[in-house]
Amino acid sequence: MRTSRPNASSQALPRTERLRRTVWLIFGSLVILTLVSCKPNTTAETTYIGGRTMGTTFSIKYAGSVAASDLFDAASAELERVDAQMSTYRADSELSRFNAQKSTEWFDVSLETAQVTKRALKVSKATDGAYDPTVHPLVELWGFGPSKSSRTKFTPPSEEQISATKKRVGYAKVEARLAPPALRKLDPEVTLDLSSIAKGHGVDRLAALAEEYGAPDYFVDIGGEVRVRGLHGDRPWRVGVERPLETSKRSVFASFDLAGAAMATSGDYRQFFEHDGKKYGHSIDARTGSPVSHDLRSVSVFANTCEEADAWATALMVLGPETALRVANEKGLAAYLLIDDKKGGLRVEHSTKWALRQAWPVNENGGS
Repeated sequence: MRTSRPNASSQALPRTERLRRTVWLIFGSLVILTLVSCKPNTTAETTYIGGRTMGTTFSIKYAGSVAASDLFDAASAELERVDAQMSTYRADSELSRFNAQKSTEWFDVSLETAQVTKRALKVSKATDGAYDPTVHPLVELWGFGPSKSSRTKFTPPSEEQISATKKRVGYAKVEARLAPPALRKLDPEVTLDLSSIAKGHGVDRLAALAEEYGAPDYFVDIGGEVRVRGLHGDRPWRVGVERPLETSKRSVFASFDLAGAAMATSGDYRQFFEHDGKKYGHSIDARTGSPVSHDLRSVSVFANTCEEADAWATALMVLGPETALRVANEKGLAAYLLIDDKKGGLRVEHSTKWALRQAWPVNENGGS
């Protein structure tokens, strides 16, 4: 499962510094991943806001009369709440406090944390535990968690260490309820990691916020996970799938017009380490206790909510190309897979729902 390091949001910065950072963000880093070749907006002024969150960046592009400073302050505050609820990097977050306690009694949390956990457990059950939010101890063991800031000289754990750690992992060892919202451990040693779904959840919360503030046309992005609504000028918003390169260079493999939907991508090409010539990525199969080893380089999932897309993109990435495609078709998921063709290139596979384009208008414009 993927991991990412949450940081405090930009809320604490002075407003002038926040707005300066917004300008830097839009012309700086992640826009190439998700906003490509957009036709200039000819019907309404387009506004950008952005900042840092969850160890990456967030941005909202929207049309409308909403004051940028007002939406920025509200978005920063909302992301701070997500961080305070679900971060494994903050000792005072709800999730960290739940992880630290050894009781098997119900532990009160916010409704959002309970809902996200419940949805993560649902995906776990659907994948027979390949995707598992209790993978946190294995994430730490392999050096991808909060305790490991660098994996330059990291040595893989032994089979004995993996076996011992797996005893603390298992989605059936934790429960979530909504009324009243709470989590419970059935094994006092179990811990949760929601990083594989929290970014998508954060995107959905920013999308709801944009609508609440009266922005009917928007493009919300947190670290490459996106949700859009309406139009960009007189055409749909365009999203891009990144070419999976193991370098600092970034480029778009393919781009798609998207309206009224969300997209999330999981891959093995950004967070990894090498030992004795073998690459170990951060997508960990909870069933084996080790990073996955297959030819699937990245998978993008398109769904009505980014939370759903985020969790399933991670799950399919863990499953590998053949099983991922089968599961995507069984579950009715719109999935777009980039697979190593063993010849220095990439092979594209996609699910039936992706091909049918049933849920939204998506027009492919790109390729290898």
